[in-house]
Amino acid sequence: RATKQQNERIDSALSALASISNSVRPLAAAGAEMRELDPQALGQGLRAKRTEVKFMEMELGALPDFLHAAESQVPPWRMAECVIESSPKADGIGSVALIMEAVTRQP
Repeated sequence: RATKQQNERIDSALSALASISNSVRPLAAAGAEMRELDPQALGQGLRAKRTEVKFMEMELGALPDFLHAAESQVPPWRMAECVIESSPKADGIGSVALIMEAVTRQP
């Protein structure tokens, strides 16, 4: 019964995602290097658009603002991977590498 309920929740979430617009706004971040990665199939005609975002020597306190702006888009971007390396130059500064994903319909 628990598995059936979980599958129903997953089907409901996928149906909701299928109803959203297929256009995903690109991520924007001043001073970041961005690279599109191969999309990942999710099933039921959906895929995850993936973008690698690298910030070199950024103020780490600005990272939550970038993530909030990305997750506030429709459809939202989500952080799938994150690597943060502190800088030896100053406290609160570091390099950040992210993999961001957004769900779209397959073309």
